[in-house]
Formats: sequence, C-alpha cells, structure tokens
Amino acid sequence: MRTMVKDPYVWHVPVLTGASGGEEVRRFYSTRFIGHTPADAVLRRISRTVSADRVIDEFVLEFRAVEVGGNPGGVMVGRCRPRSSS
Repeated sequence: MRTMVKDPYVWHVPVLTGASGGEEVRRFYSTRFIGHTPADAVLRRISRTVSADRVIDEFVLEFRAVEVGGNPGGVMVGRCRPRSSS
C-alpha cells in the first residue's frame, strides 16, 4: 500500500468486484484477493505496452471454475469443472 497513489482503486473485472479508497482497497486485497487465488491458477500474458509513465499488461487468468447446481452464474463453491487445456 505504501507504493499506491493517495486515493487508490482496484477493479477485478472478471468477477465484477473491486474497491475504491485506501481502507477499502486494503480490505479487498486482504479478504477477497491475496490468498484467495485457486491453487491451479495459471497466468498467461497476451501483451505488454510500455510508455514513459506506465506499463500495461493484458493477460488471461485460467483456473478451474466451480459452480452450484449446474448454474455457471452461481456462487463459486460446489462442483468443480476442469479448466481449459488450451
């Protein structure tokens, strides 16, 4: 958190979560992100763009999806489905 801007924000687009402001970002990282990545997760970089003041990485995070009662939009607990092999 020491390296973040004064008013940080984070958007975790794949699952539509995130936080805005120092305390909320700290809470998001500690309770919903850090330590909560599935053990079989694989990060595949697609591209990197570098400019004078930023680095932008585009990547795909693959892991086994889990679903409840066959409902892909359900809560992420229950029956596991293997991740894609591609």
